[in-house]
Amino acid sequence: MPSIVYAFIKVFSNEDHREQFLNGSLYMNKLKYFIKHENQNTDGRNDPFESIIACLQPERTTIYFGKTVIPPSNLVAPVVIRSNKNDNTNVLCLISIDNNGFEQLTVKNIEQFKTSLVLDNKIRALGEYAAVIIDPNEFLARVDKTVEKKYHMQRGFVKYYDFLEYSNRFPEDKILFYKRIEYSYQKEYRIAIDCENKTNEVFRLEIGNIRDICQVTKTSEINNKLQVRST
Repeated sequence: MPSIVYAFIKVFSNEDHREQFLNGSLYMNKLKYFIKHENQNTDGRNDPFESIIACLQPERTTIYFGKTVIPPSNLVAPVVIRSNKNDNTNVLCLISIDNNGFEQLTVKNIEQFKTSLVLDNKIRALGEYAAVIIDPNEFLARVDKTVEKKYHMQRGFVKYYDFLEYSNRFPEDKILFYKRIEYSYQKEYRIAIDCENKTNEVFRLEIGNIRDICQVTKTSEINNKLQVRST
């Protein structure tokens, strides 16, 4: 069943950045920013495994280098193959509030559904200011209209994999949309744009004022404000 998105959330470290976002200026870092982000393992932005093309478990992998053979018994960790092809792709990362695979709500699963909507407290490390996009379809329509015929864009949900279990190549056209399972709490929806920006680190996509489809709040208040009621 296709995911139904109820809202997107964007979290900011300061209020001025949120104001720029509400004005429709979407600040998009290059992928390599997240690979080399200086606050490693503290705020959830850094991921050196972004854009890997394969993750191979050691017990199923043999490496050949000329006449040299490295058997599985000599490998102590998964073998990662990474490409720098997407390093200059600019990305916008959003938190998705969606149906999480629930096809139909019932008395039996309603509490489980509510629990699935709750944001992990680790999200707060991204910043204390949040913008909630209450009309995600309209937001994406404005992005699509702005990008139309100007840039190559991909957008979609990030899928999460177990680094110690997955052993295969990733689909070539979806490499930007795979992350390790420890990042699954971020519930990420990603917009990736190749604007052939080889010099500037940041790209701003200007889609026009979006205050009409957004609400502002503190990150710490989101879970308390998010409610599910039967009608």
